[in-house]
Amino acid sequence: MATLYQYSDAGAPALTYTTTVGGLAHFTAFKTVLKACLVSGYSGKDAAGWELIAEGASHLVLRPGSHSGYVCFTFGSNTVTIYLAATFLGMNGDVIAGDGLKTGLSAGNSPPQRIGIMWFVRSASIGSWRVVADDRTMVFVGTGYSQGYDMEVGGLAGQFIIPLYVGEDSRGN
Repeated sequence: MATLYQYSDAGAPALTYTTTVGGLAHFTAFKTVLKACLVSGYSGKDAAGWELIAEGASHLVLRPGSHSGYVCFTFGSNTVTIYLAATFLGMNGDVIAGDGLKTGLSAGNSPPQRIGIMWFVRSASIGSWRVVADDRTMVFVGTGYSQGYDMEVGGLAGQFIIPLYVGEDSRGN
């Protein structure tokens, strides 16, 4: 059964906020949230059952508890690229090496799709996150603050949403 993890839970990871746009601080916070929810758990919430396989300043590799593959989150240029692989053979820099390595492509087979992470921990008053996960699937939704940019969510100018789904389909793929 899936568990809801959220920034307002007692014992949820405390994040360090910065007014700097972009940079590793935002990716570090993203990794902190994923590891707490998926791998280690926190006060009052058991982990979803995933394994930490590899971690560096600019990458995080996790494996779902069902052992159906590996997911690699790689930071670069204020974005995170998500790679999937059937096996883990190590790292090529900050990208996983493994059988069946792939990442989603944007329209027209352009470079891999990425999620923006550059404003994730810019404002404690607006920034938040939620993760719904079990041992096979996780959905991450983060919000951030991008003052000066033309974005609006729910009437709050400057707020944006980071949605991410990683998991298996009904056949275990």
